Amino acid sequence: MAKRSKKPKVIKKFKNIPKKTKEKVVFQRKREFPSISRFIPEFTFRFKRNDSLPGNSIRLIFAIVIVAIVTEGIHLFIDLRNVKVTADDSITFAKQAAYWQMTEKKYPNYRDGYFQLALLAYRVGDNQKANEYLQQVETLDPNFEGVQLLRSYIR
Repeated sequence: MAKRSKKPKVIKKFKNIPKKTKEKVVFQRKREFPSISRFIPEFTFRFKRNDSLPGNSIRLIFAIVIVAIVTEGIHLFIDLRNVKVTADDSITFAKQAAYWQMTEKKYPNYRDGYFQLALLAYRVGDNQKANEYLQQVETLDPNFEGVQLLRSYIR
């Protein structure tokens, strides 16, 4: 039997040098320098952990702010709705006043037309005009009970 020749052992001087490849050669070195993230001691509060005074006070302030925001939102919503109703009412009052004024011109002796105009003037806040219409209702029908009732509201 013939002896096989042994390949001579290649001694590498540098163990970390990678084999030649087409990729970029990157040396893997052990970290010899200390990392920049050193141990930083925790910041401790003056209060004990069981006391938790700052946490409770912050929660209380946060809760108060939330309640204030919610209540203001509710008030704004209600006010906006009232403004919308008032605008709708003024349009409705104007339409009704126009209707009853046309009715008054067509039928000058119609007591209920003058009374409805007096009611509309009272709702709008024009008490002087409401009294004028009530006087016309009294001249047409002195026994009409609605006149005294509306006059009690106006005064």
